[in-house]
Amino acid sequence: MHTEIRTSLNERLADAARRGNRRDVTTAAVLMALAVLYPLLGTTFQLQLLTSGLITGMVAMSFSLLAGFGGMVSLAQMAFYGMAAYVVGIGGHDMGLPALLTVPLAVLSAAVLAGLFGLIAVRSSGIYFLIMTLALLQMFFGVAMQWQTVTGGYNGVAGIQAPEVAGFSLGDAAPLYLVTVIVAAASYLGLRWLLRTPFGLTLQGIRDRPERMRALGFRVQLHRWLLMVLSGVIAGLAGVLGVYYHGVVSPDVAGLTASLIVVLSALVGGVSSLVGGLIGGILVTVLISVVSYLMQQWFGTSHYWTVVGLIFVVVVKNFPNGIFGVDARTRRVLERVLTRWTGAGPGGGERAATGNGTSPQTR
Repeated sequence: MHTEIRTSLNERLADAARRGNRRDVTTAAVLMALAVLYPLLGTTFQLQLLTSGLITGMVAMSFSLLAGFGGMVSLAQMAFYGMAAYVVGIGGHDMGLPALLTVPLAVLSAAVLAGLFGLIAVRSSGIYFLIMTLALLQMFFGVAMQWQTVTGGYNGVAGIQAPEVAGFSLGDAAPLYLVTVIVAAASYLGLRWLLRTPFGLTLQGIRDRPERMRALGFRVQLHRWLLMVLSGVIAGLAGVLGVYYHGVVSPDVAGLTASLIVVLSALVGGVSSLVGGLIGGILVTVLISVVSYLMQQWFGTSHYWTVVGLIFVVVVKNFPNGIFGVDARTRRVLERVLTRWTGAGPGGGERAATGNGTSPQTR
């Protein structure tokens, strides 16, 4: 019987995987348009601000990948970011290795660290998983701070030179911005494709009904572990771009403040949306920059977190599902109204039933 149920489930997953998502194409088109047009219109400062926001958004997207599609709230994403950044800094600056070698090594190192963390963390769930990832983040911070002969301790690794791509130096604002947009767009589209495959839809089933999926024969812990490794790859890519943007890496990249900024970015954009993480990263970065500037101009202080915190409280209170969760919430309200008046769903008929009586969805 389990075999029949699993076969039926796989058929539905495969059918859902074939469904297109026009929002992917629209999002990619918008990002690429920004990449082509904005360097012609924006100032250097604006390009740098958007680049920083997209880098933060990529880490937030890796957070949303785990939390929104795997049901795992991880505070360790900046450890994966930091791992990649340190490999680029130590390999490129201290050892003189070329970027063609250090960049793949950096992303691979972030994936390996995520895999090691995952071996420990995926055995837990809920609040215990969150606490476990927080402890692992602090462990990475401690190693980066104390291993001075390798990481440089508190001062970190400075003077990291960005490489050239197609004759353009990534140390310049416009080329780094273009590369960041391309990497962010490719990462987003790749993840969206993966989440529509049977593997991705199985992950969402595990998120919602882990015990039921385990009873059907799915290897729950393995799927969660693979998802954590994948999130490490995305955060590692962000770490490579981030170290070229800043030119320095220190233990602060794995500090609580940096991790909270990532979480806030995901919450503002919408944890259940990958593109929400990207947009949330940009919005949070711009907000922090604007509030910091205004506080310095008006009050002569750079202590801006109180104001930023109040703004986030208002945003989260009014948009609990984030900016990209508004459409889904509105859709559910309309669906309930239509159901009440017509006795059917918005399509005018019964929904295609899944194992738990709901329609298959890919967020």
